[in-house]
Amino acid sequence: MLTASACVRAPVTPAAIPPAVQAARGEVEQAVVERFGAAALERARGAEEFVAVLRYPGLPMPDHDTDGRPIKPSYPTALLYRENGRWFAFGVGGAHPVLPRWSQPLEALLRDPRLLAEPVDGGVLGCTDAGASYALLRISPGAEHARIGHCGGSPLTEQLVSAALMG
Repeated sequence: MLTASACVRAPVTPAAIPPAVQAARGEVEQAVVERFGAAALERARGAEEFVAVLRYPGLPMPDHDTDGRPIKPSYPTALLYRENGRWFAFGVGGAHPVLPRWSQPLEALLRDPRLLAEPVDGGVLGCTDAGASYALLRISPGAEHARIGHCGGSPLTEQLVSAALMG
């Protein structure tokens, strides 16, 4: 069983990480690279702290437009990093400073010890909602952590994803 303090990167071996959490980490990385580029992800990982998130809605996204042409669904994705005590978010044209009114809730969640005490895969048995909130983060100092929040099983993870998407 994976404990809440375990992280996705060393020292935990991949075999000890639940497959759903391993998959979530890969999906966040893929979504971030598709939206912001590989250089942005590496830039964020090189900073003091970073947060990358992906949110799947509870209902399926359309896979074609009104004319019947196939489309690839785009899910809410965010990539933020902290440098010299200031948060930056990637968007159109690169990284931009995050306003304090958006970075303060994010900062409060990252400093809350209950965040990493939540289950890494915070699902609720019997929940039929297909939506999920995925987060990949590093809180300084430390290793990377991957989290899954859905159906209220990991409320701080879900709040973190919402706060990151607002940045």
